[in-house]
Amino acid sequence: MLPVIAPAQFEAWGQWLDRLARLQATLRDRQRQSLGAGYDELALVLCGKRQARIIRLRRGDAWKLWRRAPLTPLFAEAE
Repeated sequence: MLPVIAPAQFEAWGQWLDRLARLQATLRDRQRQSLGAGYDELALVLCGKRQARIIRLRRGDAWKLWRRAPLTPLFAEAE
């Protein structure tokens, strides 16, 4: 999977949108696979420099997390 952040660092927004769309498709496929295998949820581990966060996606949850909550607290690291 290609990193999503790299194009944003260089303000290549078209490339960033393409990679974000591919990330969403990959995550949707993983969700289908895990739910199809009988799991009730899929856990995403977001790793930063000083901490990690776990996001749990359950049946019926949408992948576009930013539609229901701001991204800043999700990706922010503790001071």
